Amino acid sequence: MSNKKYFSVGILSWISFAIIISTGTLELVSPAGVVLSWGYIIGVLVALMSESKRHTIISALLSLGFLTLYFFRIEDEAALRTILITRLYSVVGLGFMGYFLIRYIKREMKAANEKTLMAGIFSHGTQGIILTKDTGEIVMVNPFAELLFGYEPHTLTGRYSNELIQQTALIEPITSALSGLSKKLSAFRKDGSEFPVEMTTNQYLSGGERYSVHFIADITERLADEQKLLMQKRELEIVNQQLESFSYSVSHDLRSPLRAVGGYAQMLEEDYSASLDQEANRLLRNIQSNAKRMGMLIDDLLTFSRLGRKEVHKSIINLNQVAQAALSEISESVNHHAQVTIEPLPMAMADHSLMIHVFTNLLSNAIKYSSKREKPIVQISCVEEANDLIFCVRDNGVGFDMKYVNKLFGVFQRLHLDSEFEGTGVGLAMTYRIIQKHGGTMWAEAIKDEGAAFYFRLPIELEERNTKQQHAATVPIVESTRFLGETNLGAA
Repeated sequence: MSNKKYFSVGILSWISFAIIISTGTLELVSPAGVVLSWGYIIGVLVALMSESKRHTIISALLSLGFLTLYFFRIEDEAALRTILITRLYSVVGLGFMGYFLIRYIKREMKAANEKTLMAGIFSHGTQGIILTKDTGEIVMVNPFAELLFGYEPHTLTGRYSNELIQQTALIEPITSALSGLSKKLSAFRKDGSEFPVEMTTNQYLSGGERYSVHFIADITERLADEQKLLMQKRELEIVNQQLESFSYSVSHDLRSPLRAVGGYAQMLEEDYSASLDQEANRLLRNIQSNAKRMGMLIDDLLTFSRLGRKEVHKSIINLNQVAQAALSEISESVNHHAQVTIEPLPMAMADHSLMIHVFTNLLSNAIKYSSKREKPIVQISCVEEANDLIFCVRDNGVGFDMKYVNKLFGVFQRLHLDSEFEGTGVGLAMTYRIIQKHGGTMWAEAIKDEGAAFYFRLPIELEERNTKQQHAATVPIVESTRFLGETNLGAA
């Protein structure tokens, strides 16, 4: 305790004693002075202001003593009315004294419990905690800090913080605006070894003095993990560059000989088909067909490769418009007689161009695999569940056996022969990858010869939820959209 504070406590305590003794003396001299009984309360309040537990208890006991003495004093010469007033004031005074004393004791007990709790938290923290004065002198440390810096218990107090943390960081003035910010610094153990730490500093004023509390964590392992991740990132960048080179090679170097094979086979068929037998012509047609299929596989593989490197640019989009655009694109390139129903779809936070891919692939598959039905039906719907939007594209087509469902979303994985339905087995893999890049999931359900349903889940983001609420308040409900083609499905 500083001399100034000690002097202030002493003055208040003596003033408290003087008020109580003066009040007791005046009551002893004259019963008419019983109004001064309130001086006891004032005296105890002054003692409370001194924040001295011992002086407060002495003041309260002194006041109670005077009040008890005058409560039982016999006033032979005083009038009955005066005696009653004296006793009444004494009772009231005793009640107030008891109230203040009990309240003070409870406050002291609460403060003691809080100190015990804080001491427990301070001692069992999982970070090093160091309390220093404004000069850098260490006032208190927790056991974890002693262990962290390799010191024996109770040997850090009295040292200076620049013995533990690099000096340049600690001599910088820490303003209230910077208080609480974390810094990565170098620290030193007792044996002289250096290690990286992250330190957060907060400043406090107590008793007119400024203190700093430093929270220190060893980040050696974290920096090692960050370095490892950085190396892995660089390796991935190298792999991506190699994949881009491979894609360029596939796109240019392989296409030329492939086109040559297909072109020469076509010229042979056109110029020499009459000279060749039936088997030779069949082989030439197979060469052309496989060259065409190989070209389609290359195109889809390149698309899938570019999709993996494409960044997702999310914005609030109208999925009704996206589904309609995908359906229009399919209908322009493929003749079909499917009845396509698009139920009202919500606004969503997603990449517009990528969602066009999703609906195009799912719709074209549904139309293709239901094309052999007399009345092919395709339906797009959506439901909101918790914090997700769940979309469904359902058809009444050929379906598939659910024991092969795990193969659906792999590259070049197909559940039907090319002679039944054309395709490369890349479309669903691309769709699955797009949904994953949006933070969602995708799955399928089907019954063989009864149809299939493909689901995908998109998370609802806060901005999306606000936009949907505004949209619902201003836009009327959109009716389901039906589209009916005119002719049978061609090659999809």
